[in-house]
Amino acid sequence: MSSPPLTKNGFTDELREKIESRLDELPARSRVPALMSAGAYAAVVLTVLFFLVQWLRPEAGQQAETMSAASGSNATNAQTRETVVDPTSFRSALLVGLRSDPLDGDMEGGPEQRHLPEYRTLLIAPDSGRGIRVVAEGSGLLVPYGQVFWKIDALSGASGDDEYQILAAGPAEEGYKAPTYRDSTEGPVIWTETVLFAGNRFVSLAETEQTRGDDGRLFERSVSLKVRELKQLAALGARPALPKPETHVSLNDIFGERAALPEELQLARDAEDGSQPRLSEVEWGIVRGQGRWAALVQVPGPVSEAAHRSQTVAPLTLPASVVSHDTLAVPWEDIARALPGALDALTSPTGDFAAVMIDQRLEIYPLADGGIGETPLLEVELEPGETLVMAQWATDDYVPIWIKSAQKYLQEP
Repeated sequence: MSSPPLTKNGFTDELREKIESRLDELPARSRVPALMSAGAYAAVVLTVLFFLVQWLRPEAGQQAETMSAASGSNATNAQTRETVVDPTSFRSALLVGLRSDPLDGDMEGGPEQRHLPEYRTLLIAPDSGRGIRVVAEGSGLLVPYGQVFWKIDALSGASGDDEYQILAAGPAEEGYKAPTYRDSTEGPVIWTETVLFAGNRFVSLAETEQTRGDDGRLFERSVSLKVRELKQLAALGARPALPKPETHVSLNDIFGERAALPEELQLARDAEDGSQPRLSEVEWGIVRGQGRWAALVQVPGPVSEAAHRSQTVAPLTLPASVVSHDTLAVPWEDIARALPGALDALTSPTGDFAAVMIDQRLEIYPLADGGIGETPLLEVELEPGETLVMAQWATDDYVPIWIKSAQKYLQEP
């Protein structure tokens, strides 16, 4: 990314044109939906975007982990067609987590005026007599964890001359113990934890430390990627958290020796001393591509360049134990051809409907006979700068259980 200080837009016009050019050169399956904001805070997310477009490619044979024995169909043709569908016959419900990033100018002013990332959760489900609709919606992220639901909330505040936004997590029924922030740096900083991905066991975060120059512009001092189990996030307590192995999940924990090949991760060439770093010490995260989640690796480098280290997407398929159901019943290329302007898509594990991001909307389409319905059954308006960070599915008998829980812990629209 461009060198500090950051501009108001977070990146230069030259870099924006370079990114757009790279996107045009890549196959459609490899592109990343342009859902990130241009605010100064979002510079880290835009860095992720820049490197993500270089590596994403379709992976075959990934098994979906669902909450029932049902499996989706593998369609090979995605021509739009008018279908007669009863949405109440759908066997799946979709729990969607969204993050709204700062827009241009939103980082100006003090903590009372500045807009930081916000999160909301929607449950989209079939409702007897009312078709498919948003049956529950609320702030924060409501995530299934084991046999219960947990809640993740972003807490903002100030401590001394520092400003912060940190994440709290705990069982939705019992609530959580709010973490604390400790001012451990010289001079004022803005310290933020941002959710990149939330699943039914793991959460991926970007931890960003910024400082403000005399002219009010923001400088990135450090960007760190972490993957944590929900219970690890809940147990952290004070932030910034100390970098202990037991507080996060390493690449080795997920991939084992399969991730140790230099030709796969391409880390050795960028390590400070040219050696292959230990996998347990490599920072990594989970980010959204078009139609799937991907593993993002932060390339090791000198501490002095902590704010400007590059990221690369590892050509490793995230297992179902991390991302649950993450396969498309219809190939992404066919979805993009059938629905021009589509940015991202999800399909239910029971193969009956698709959720497609188009412009500033999340649209629900029926799937039938290997195709996508011509007319959306539901359109959900998205906020400017809103990004998908969670997609969890319930099927069959679990659908009414999720509806009841979501309406209890969120609210019914």
